[in-house]
Amino acid sequence: MNIKAVTDAILEVLRPFSARLKALEDAKPRDGVDGKDGADGLPGRNGADGAPGRDGIDGKDGAPGADGKDGAPGEKGADGRDGVDGAPGKDGERGEDGANGLDGAPGKDGADGLPGRDGQDGAPGKDGERGPEGPAGREGADGRDGVDGKDGKDGAPGKDGEPGRDGRDGLKGDPGRDALQLEINPAIDPAKSYPRGTYAKHLGGLWRSFEVTSGMKGWECIVEGVSAIEIMQDPADPRHFGLGIKTSSSTVVEKTFHIPFVVDKGIYRKGDSYLKGDGVTWARNFWIANQDTDSEPTAGPIWRLAIKGGRDGKDGRNGIDKTAPVRIKE
Repeated sequence: MNIKAVTDAILEVLRPFSARLKALEDAKPRDGVDGKDGADGLPGRNGADGAPGRDGIDGKDGAPGADGKDGAPGEKGADGRDGVDGAPGKDGERGEDGANGLDGAPGKDGADGLPGRDGQDGAPGKDGERGPEGPAGREGADGRDGVDGKDGKDGAPGKDGEPGRDGRDGLKGDPGRDALQLEINPAIDPAKSYPRGTYAKHLGGLWRSFEVTSGMKGWECIVEGVSAIEIMQDPADPRHFGLGIKTSSSTVVEKTFHIPFVVDKGIYRKGDSYLKGDGVTWARNFWIANQDTDSEPTAGPIWRLAIKGGRDGKDGRNGIDKTAPVRIKE
């Protein structure tokens, strides 16, 4: 931007005003004609309050006036509040004991208390000795006919009969099958009938039909298997188990076994019987039975000392050892 050009343009605009101002300054003053009085202006706003003046000097006291007449007595006022209690006096000396008074009449019986809670059941007692047999009862009425039993097993083969006469030679049969070519059915359907000489799996075993079958009639188990296994735990002794094995031909084999793991029986009770593996607390020690027994726990082959009780600590000194810190060895 050209600053000089801008300055020249501004001076050019101000030149007429400068000339007029110079003409006014050069003109000589003349008395002008008095103008007419103008109209009154609007009242001005109230000025601010001035500062408060200083207080005047107090005047002298006037002469005292004459005493007035006494007024009539007023009505009785309300009672005043009670005064505060004074401090309690010191205890006086103790007087002599008075004579004993007469016994009072007996008091009335108090109301019955609430019934107490039932006590815990005691331990079951031992079985008593068996009493003598009672007289025979009267014969009962005949029972209803029972359900028909299952067919019994085939009887033993009879004795050989006398040799028969030789028969005529039969026609030549078809070649027999090799034993390895036997077909074994995966299961037996009792609703079907199978020809003699059929082999099938059933209840974990291998069965063969010795005649035309009807249901399960005509079948025999030639290879026993296991159809079911059941394990039962004695609720009275959790270490006693029963094992039942059912074979393919419905024969049941039962076995029992005992696992001698430790069962806590609480505090030893004299006269109770304990099984092998029972643990009891006795004489501040914990004992485990090595065999079935009803004897008191002592060191030996019957009982084994598992945990030995600690000795009593020394008596603490009242007020000294009661809050002493406990140090634990690392």
